[in-house]
Amino acid sequence: MARIEKKQKHLGFILLVFVIGSVSNKAFCQEHRTWEERFLTQAPEKWREYRAFAGRLQGVRKEIKFNTIAGKRVVWNQFDIEIKQRGGWMLYLTHEFGPHPGNADEFARATVANSRYAFVLSKRTSESDWLVRALDLDPGKNTQFGFPYTREYVLDEASILLRIWNRTIPVMAKEKDFVLKQIRPEKRDGRELVRVDFSHRPNRHVVEQDPFMEGWLVLDPDHYWVVKAAQYTGEFIDGTKDVITLETSYDLNGDGFPVPTQRTTRYKLESGREDEEVGTYDFRKQEEVPEHEFSLSAFGLPEPKGKEIAQPSRWYLWFIGAGVACLALGVYLTHLVRRRRANLIQTTRPGLRESVP
Repeated sequence: MARIEKKQKHLGFILLVFVIGSVSNKAFCQEHRTWEERFLTQAPEKWREYRAFAGRLQGVRKEIKFNTIAGKRVVWNQFDIEIKQRGGWMLYLTHEFGPHPGNADEFARATVANSRYAFVLSKRTSESDWLVRALDLDPGKNTQFGFPYTREYVLDEASILLRIWNRTIPVMAKEKDFVLKQIRPEKRDGRELVRVDFSHRPNRHVVEQDPFMEGWLVLDPDHYWVVKAAQYTGEFIDGTKDVITLETSYDLNGDGFPVPTQRTTRYKLESGREDEEVGTYDFRKQEEVPEHEFSLSAFGLPEPKGKEIAQPSRWYLWFIGAGVACLALGVYLTHLVRRRRANLIQTTRPGLRESVP
């Protein structure tokens, strides 16, 4: 009898565990579906809003690349990237400081487009003059210098919080080669973020030589679903596989949009070498960038004939000149008044008056 009761209790316990497990699994599946629905419905709209905001960001990214050589971490290259944008106007300006620049014959390069023309400049050293490498007098129709592509690249640079490798998450997520494997919440720094496990094997692999990717993203659903962290294996066209990890930091501007402050990317190469890139950002929101900042004259070069960009008004110089003139006149008149007053005092002192007979 005791044995039967013990067996019944054991079966009851197993049933209880099964029921609890079923309820927990059901709750987990429900939560999983909820996050997946939010990702598929909310994230695309938030990405569009954020990209529109990023189209008004201007600023500079400073990047340091570290390589591991003979077991030591050394600075391999340093460079700055400055971006400016306003509608269809754009500026993408790079400076490389070495010690191992990508192009030893070029210190700086600028790719710029305004409403009337587009151009590419370069300079060999920090002291040398800018040289015109390309000039397109009809950038709206002529794409031989890749200006429309560069315009998108400037916007991608401003949208760095939506990028992994050279791809933006909004574009990746819409492609048929993007496979969403799992979505689940993940706690980081006391906040609930979202981890997305994915794979991406695009057809353009051979054309653009981008790697196939398989790994995970951690996104911030409270702030436009931007990338907080990621880790993925990149399979490159030569067959090598590297593990790439990245982390981002950002501040919120007055409107609640994340503005990047730092991005760290680590590469664990198949060869065993470990490299790192650390980018710091000084971005700001600026709606009205004057068009003359996208012109050849902004680099000290002459404008193309018939395509001149209006320069800022110099009326302020007249106001400054008038102010200086008024100030000088005021000083002069004050000096005359004081001199006259001193003369009057001198003529009224005793002993200096004319004697009366």
